[in-house]
Amino acid sequence: MNTATLTFTRFIAAIMVVIFHCGKDVYPFNLSWFHYFFTHGEISVSYFFFLSGFVMVIAYYDKIKEKKFTTWDYWKNRFSRIYPLYILSLLLFVVLSILLWDNTIIIKEIILSALLIQSWDESTSMILNFPSWSLSVEFFFYFTFPLFIHKIAYLGKNKLIALAFLFWLATQIYFLYLFIYSEPIFYFPLMHFNT
Repeated sequence: MNTATLTFTRFIAAIMVVIFHCGKDVYPFNLSWFHYFFTHGEISVSYFFFLSGFVMVIAYYDKIKEKKFTTWDYWKNRFSRIYPLYILSLLLFVVLSILLWDNTIIIKEIILSALLIQSWDESTSMILNFPSWSLSVEFFFYFTFPLFIHKIAYLGKNKLIALAFLFWLATQIYFLYLFIYSEPIFYFPLMHFNT
């Protein structure tokens, strides 16, 4: 399956995230009919999570069926593709925070961010380089992907659709419960697992 056509949708979603963070109050994005659209840029992050899962299933499904997929190789490839650049950006952010903004950096924040587990606690999810909460969630997806893909690759189409629908329904009911009876936890990885 050719996924090249999805690149344009990634571009649109990326633009929405940039405008959401940097320009939603700037003309023309502050016009009423535009502003509502760009004040909900967080939807684009969910789209990136969904798209990432979709592309991973397409990329690895045949390898699993042909028994050419190993969990360790998958984890190693994901880690080596993202983590070095992530650590470099974290170090740059820490240095710039200290030098330019005279921020006090807490060692605990650096450790949580370096381990990509900052989003597991709502109080630490937005520490340091705050957009990196999404990478913390993404790494959780990367860790769990091989654990699930081995199971679902051998389900029939109808069972897979039913399972996906039931999982989605259960998470939506849980989200509704959180919004009514508790404080929602927006950055917690399990809250994005249904995407």
